Amino acid sequence: HFPKSSPKTARGKGNARTTYTARREMTPPSKSDDDTLDKNDVVDAWKPLALEARVRRGEVPVQEKFIRERAKRSTETTETVGTTPEDEEERAGGKTSGGFQKRTKKMKKAMTMKKGKRRNEGGEDNEEVQMCFQFLKNASCAKGETCRFSHDADYYRLKMKKKDLPGWCPFGSEKCPFGLACRFSGSHEDGFAPDEEDEAIALFEAPVANPRDDTNDVTNDVKYALARRTFDFSRADGILKAMGLRTSDEVRGGGDDSTNNRKDNDGKNQQQQKYKRMKTSENEKRVIAENADEYSDDDDDGNNNNNNNVTSEPAFDKEDENKTASVDQLLKPKEKKTIDFKNKLYLAPLTTVGNLPFRRLCKTLGADITCGEMALATSLLKGDAREWALVRRHKSEDIFGVQICGGHSDSLGRCVQALDDTIECDFIDINMGCPIDLICNKGAGSMLLEKPKRMEELVRSSNLICSVPLTFKTRMGYKDTSRVAHTFVPRIKEWGASALTLHGRTRAQRYSREADWEYIRKVADASSVPIIGNGDIYTYHDYVENVVKNQDSIATCMIARGALVKPWIFTEIKEQRNWDISSHERFEILKDFARFGLEHWGSDERGVEQTRRFLLEWMSFTYRYTPVGILETIDGQLPNVSMTQRPPKFVGRDDMETMLASDDASVWCDLCEKLLGKAPEGWKFTPKHKSNAYKNANSESEGGMAFEMESNG
Repeated sequence: HFPKSSPKTARGKGNARTTYTARREMTPPSKSDDDTLDKNDVVDAWKPLALEARVRRGEVPVQEKFIRERAKRSTETTETVGTTPEDEEERAGGKTSGGFQKRTKKMKKAMTMKKGKRRNEGGEDNEEVQMCFQFLKNASCAKGETCRFSHDADYYRLKMKKKDLPGWCPFGSEKCPFGLACRFSGSHEDGFAPDEEDEAIALFEAPVANPRDDTNDVTNDVKYALARRTFDFSRADGILKAMGLRTSDEVRGGGDDSTNNRKDNDGKNQQQQKYKRMKTSENEKRVIAENADEYSDDDDDGNNNNNNNVTSEPAFDKEDENKTASVDQLLKPKEKKTIDFKNKLYLAPLTTVGNLPFRRLCKTLGADITCGEMALATSLLKGDAREWALVRRHKSEDIFGVQICGGHSDSLGRCVQALDDTIECDFIDINMGCPIDLICNKGAGSMLLEKPKRMEELVRSSNLICSVPLTFKTRMGYKDTSRVAHTFVPRIKEWGASALTLHGRTRAQRYSREADWEYIRKVADASSVPIIGNGDIYTYHDYVENVVKNQDSIATCMIARGALVKPWIFTEIKEQRNWDISSHERFEILKDFARFGLEHWGSDERGVEQTRRFLLEWMSFTYRYTPVGILETIDGQLPNVSMTQRPPKFVGRDDMETMLASDDASVWCDLCEKLLGKAPEGWKFTPKHKSNAYKNANSESEGGMAFEMESNG
């Protein structure tokens, strides 16, 4: 829709003809360039479309003086940063920070050959020395000279370790768990001494009082029991059998009764009885003490090893189940605490970016309810450490939920029991709205909208197993032609759910088109439980229009992509204003994330790079923000920017604002280096998520998957 500019020609020496086209740079042509043109030749100056035309084609109405022409990208370019020509051979089988590529046998063979080639070319002198982790951590090793790893601290400092970052160590010199490996180890001995040559900014001006102030760190014993299928699921299996639902030994994480009895007879399941329940809070210990007839924390040796494990016996004996617990007792709803969702701002569980540091950041900006990233029930039952890391909780998260995904009653029920027995959370949420093919093809996520009976079974069984409120999240329907949410919401209270989050799109729409808040309101009018609306809450005006005006039926809203692009949306809603946030204030928010990331993932090299990766993943959303101060007024008022409007190419009011608005991933890396120092040599970054949910001239989205993983899920 941009006006086409025909190329201009100029006659040079001889008969040669030189073609000149409109400049695509952000600055006008220089004088030296103009002098090379003939006086009769004129370069066409690019001009943006009129305001009305830009709004009609789905662009954010930015003042004309800030708009620049968007350079056309080659179809062969990618968003990978840090890739060199030498890496092209390895790209097919390599892995990048932020993406995952399924490796075939051919890829693995290529990687092995490449690794061997580097080793042969480097020779023995270039082989990397492997340092002893225990020595780096404690400055000593229990194995002493018999350790097969190096204990040469001087070699590590001079040859291997990267330059320390400026500022204090967040853990302090005495309590730092990383020792010599800490990237702030210089402050352990000499204190804070800023280096004038440092390009990075000092993030910590003093040690943090409680750097790792988080909970739900599940012990390795629990993960080992899940991986070895020795975890006692008698409580979940008993409820499932009483409901007449299938329990299968094929589910990873536990066997049927005969399998468990066989293990008991062999004496292999005795240790499981010791850590039946492993909640670490004092409140849980008090509850167990008050219900001594139901729970027993007696160890076989009679000693309390004070290892954060609180143990108990099952509520009924598997061998004599009928005598101790009848079907009516098992299926009797338990009394649970209630959560008031009314008018509370709910940060959605966000894949990859909704990590603990980001949730902690949103809490400082006004979020009331937070929820961990979606975890797969089957992966939790396998004891996958990466999956269990998703349930970690910071102490600032006063109302915190865990979201899980599964499509079968036995695996989901056992997962609910494992969570209920081992972590502290205020509610458990079941994701029944995920549109990703990998999830739907396994009968979970949005596919459950096509199977309402199974949806009911999952909610009923999970509610009976867990001791905290149960909620679930879904969409309007699976197909555009079938919206089914209104058909089952009147019965949700009977199922046992405490609330329902409804995304105002179908699975077929994924994240395209605008969320249908009118349908959400109709569902809320017919619902027997509080309805939490979800979709396209990007400004304070969106919140007023969709939630405040319908507060008699809609309890509150869940904010997802709006919080990724502008996490200060919670502040805007609570203060009822459009915040024209400055670039300095936005950069300070990035600094806070970097601080929280180093406190959570650690101050060693691995922790710094983890923080760098997740910061860049988040910045792949933040660059889409258009500052309020450069918007064009329409009829004397600022327009309400929609989530589906595409920001044009623009320059900011200062250099920092221009950098924050850049869609070039290399610019994001430069900003990260100001916070976390230089990236490692050969380091690569590829954004994990895509977003194409912008309107086009036909008032429809470009059909993309605005917050979805790569094609591999």
